[in-house]
Amino acid sequence: MKTRTPEYYRIQMEKTEDLNKINALLRGENHHLKKKLDRYVMKWDDLSKALEEKHKEEIDHLKYQLESSKKENEKAREKTKKDIEEISRLRDVIGEKEDRFNELYEKYEKKISEYEKLIEDMEKKIKDLEDKNKKLLSRITKDFTNSSIPSSECRNRKIISNSRVKSGLSQGGQKGHKGHKRKRYEPDVIIELDVPESVKKDPSSYKDSLITKSRDLVDIKVEVSTLRYISRVYENIHDHSLVYTPFPEGVDNETNYGKGVRALSLLLNSYGNMPIRKTKEVLEYISEDKISLSVGSIASLTKRFSDKCEKEKKQILSSLYLSPYMHHDATYLRNNGKKEYVYVSSNGKDVLYQHFDRRNMESLDQTPVKDYQFTIIHDHDRSYFNYGSSHQKCLAHELRYLEDSIVNEEDHDWNAKMKKLIQLAIHRFKTEALSSSDIMKIEKEYDEILLLGQRQYEKDPPSKYYTDGYNTYKRFKDYKTEILYFLHHPKIPYTNNEAELRLRKVKRKARTVGSFRSSKNLDAYCDFLSVIETGKSHERNIYELIKEKMLKSRISSNAVFVMMNCGFLYDQLFTGCEQ
Repeated sequence: MKTRTPEYYRIQMEKTEDLNKINALLRGENHHLKKKLDRYVMKWDDLSKALEEKHKEEIDHLKYQLESSKKENEKAREKTKKDIEEISRLRDVIGEKEDRFNELYEKYEKKISEYEKLIEDMEKKIKDLEDKNKKLLSRITKDFTNSSIPSSECRNRKIISNSRVKSGLSQGGQKGHKGHKRKRYEPDVIIELDVPESVKKDPSSYKDSLITKSRDLVDIKVEVSTLRYISRVYENIHDHSLVYTPFPEGVDNETNYGKGVRALSLLLNSYGNMPIRKTKEVLEYISEDKISLSVGSIASLTKRFSDKCEKEKKQILSSLYLSPYMHHDATYLRNNGKKEYVYVSSNGKDVLYQHFDRRNMESLDQTPVKDYQFTIIHDHDRSYFNYGSSHQKCLAHELRYLEDSIVNEEDHDWNAKMKKLIQLAIHRFKTEALSSSDIMKIEKEYDEILLLGQRQYEKDPPSKYYTDGYNTYKRFKDYKTEILYFLHHPKIPYTNNEAELRLRKVKRKARTVGSFRSSKNLDAYCDFLSVIETGKSHERNIYELIKEKMLKSRISSNAVFVMMNCGFLYDQLFTGCEQ
């Protein structure tokens, strides 16, 4: 057993005293609460009675309200019954109305869809008609300023405005202006005029000033001379054969024409584009009916000239191959009623014309471009890009196409900006030497304009009736190097005008004859033009050139052998023919 110390007992006693104190406090508090509870019980009895009375009054009031509600509910039931009957009737009416409405809705919905389809069709037709109208307007507005149509074929050409005020004076030289004298010629005959009458009458009043005045009268004269060769014939007494001295070369028939007549006839017909019968008439007029070539003889001259041009054609071809650049183009004409083509190749000096049935790769393979190894200048025909080492597109064509786009695409401005840039580049190219930085600026602006064009065509796509403007944009985008090639190579021309001008002669001839009669005649005409145009470019007298080629030609007729001395006849006749 554990031993309890006095300290333990002391602590226990202290705890017991504390518990007694707590117990006394709790007994006092309990007595206080008991009294408080008795007071609450008394108050609760009074409150309970008051609440019972108030509750009874509220119950009586609620019973009264309940009775009133029952009466009102009965009335509401009757009213509800009537309302239900009315709602049922209204539902039937609404059902009928809905059926009618649905019927009308379906009917009008069909009409609306029909009208929407009709409106859509009309919008398409309107858009189609607008595009057709745009296409027709683009055709109407095409002229020599925005297309390849020559100015001579533009019917209603615009009058070019002129700010000059008309003076009312006659054409020609005016007083106070520097005169332009005519060319002076070496005289064949000099005639000295007699002394003036006033000097004869009073010689003492005059003295010789040692000054002379001269006036020249230049005219042409056609001299027709006939040389007749006579060769005596001898008969062999043994075999009765006949012998005579041979006639000179070119005198093979009883009547022959000289080279002067042949050269003049060829100039008038094939170079001056004078019809054969008109050529025959002109020769009769200027020779006072002494020369009367047949139509067949004149027609055969071009072919006879062509037969002697192989050497010149080879020289032209060799010169073209060695040139740093070559102009090339083609034009159509009629041959036996069919549409055929004449190709021209030129380096500015040497010119070669060739005739082909079609304009295709097979024809190009027979032209000088097939084996050419330098720069080809041409239009937008993509076939040319299969030949040569580099290319320069004709900017005269591209500027016309830009102008056409400007006229027919008023909502776009990329075309006007591109035209201005190309014209500025050409102007600066002609007037100053462009540095690398200048060329880079031009190319940068070129690219910016193309981006502008791309945005404009994305916003407003081209119609199916007018795609020329968009095609021009695509060419400028795809062939930038070929369009700006001249900037990097100053010796390369930036237009194909050389070939265009050479082909005009073919077009003039085509208008005169209407249609060639055979491919042989057309080939011969191409050979003739090749030699003549090359000779002109090298400053040769083409009349003398033709005479050289016609020296060994043979033409027979019922006329005489003619030698013509006509110093200025060719110039005068050809000038008149051109006019």
